[in-house]
Amino acid sequence: MSTPLRRGQPRRFPDFATALIGAALALALALAWTATAGAQGLDSPRSEAVAQADPVGSQTQTQRRAVPWWRAPVPPITDGSSLLRSWTRANGRQKRIATRATRALQRAQRARAASRAAALRNATLWLRRYVVQRRALRKAWRAAAVSSAEQTDEGRELGRLQTCLAHVALHERLLQSHTRELSKWRSALARGNARAIRTGRVSSRRAAAKLTRSRRQLARCVRSARNSLTANPSFELGTAWWSAFNANLARRRDRDAPRGDWVGRVRWTEGDVYTIDDLGVSVSAAEAGGLYEARAFVKAAGAAAVGKPIRIVIRETTPTGVVRQIRGPEVPLTAAYQLLTVPVTDQTAGSSLEVLIVQFEAGPGDGFFVDRILLRRIGAAPASAG
Repeated sequence: MSTPLRRGQPRRFPDFATALIGAALALALALAWTATAGAQGLDSPRSEAVAQADPVGSQTQTQRRAVPWWRAPVPPITDGSSLLRSWTRANGRQKRIATRATRALQRAQRARAASRAAALRNATLWLRRYVVQRRALRKAWRAAAVSSAEQTDEGRELGRLQTCLAHVALHERLLQSHTRELSKWRSALARGNARAIRTGRVSSRRAAAKLTRSRRQLARCVRSARNSLTANPSFELGTAWWSAFNANLARRRDRDAPRGDWVGRVRWTEGDVYTIDDLGVSVSAAEAGGLYEARAFVKAAGAAAVGKPIRIVIRETTPTGVVRQIRGPEVPLTAAYQLLTVPVTDQTAGSSLEVLIVQFEAGPGDGFFVDRILLRRIGAAPASAG
């Protein structure tokens, strides 16, 4: 029978309670030492064996744990598939971050004055993450633009997608506009100006709607550009991947350009004919029985060229060196853009294909603007009857 405690007498714990507390402290110290050793690379032999067996997988898992999703790097862009994949992932992250920032601002608007400051701090944090992700996407696109001007197979693959560069620049401006409108909304909430709060919310919704439309248009542009076999078809990279014969080649801004802001300008220098053609070959090994089509938009660059005949040509070179030219119909140049097309079928397996645009009856003052020079495979040739 235990003796009751007197007033002022200290309470004494049984021996088993003391032992239990000591064991808990020892366990806590052991866990702390294990965490410190792991941070310094002093892992267990089993962990070292796993890391040596699969160092890439171990690093990837560590990186995934260390980097939060809103700070994940944009995958490198090396070809059409990686560009579309990189764009899709970065776009998804941007959309999620923008949604979080918008919801945080909405909560701040509904919150009382006492709790509004914490909600605004949360919104500011998501806005900063929005800017970081936007800069990461811009850096990846600029790196792809540099690679697309290089005279390599990878550069040609990326050059086919540069039709969308003007749209990428527009999308970047819309991202900046959306960030700016969200920041204005946040500032209005911090000041407590009711009129500015309403204006900021409406402006943010409009900017978000424009951004959504731009995302869809850019995705369609990337998918359609991947079907082209010509690099830099709209001269967004300057004159890379194109050359001229008996003419000077440059690029100019044109408000009437069929795609983007830039077009190519071909100006006569000598001879009866002058041309623009792709540098190298657009198709190095055509598929037997494939159906290809070349197309381009052209217009006269001056009064002297109006009415002069022009046509688009596909040059096919077989593996044995035989050259065949498939000519499109002659069309008189006008002061407005018009479409030139020419199909080609029944290629010999392994043939190379090039695209040329030729103006005849050339003379002083002649020249033409050209844009959207495309060569694409549109299917298999129809089977012959019988």
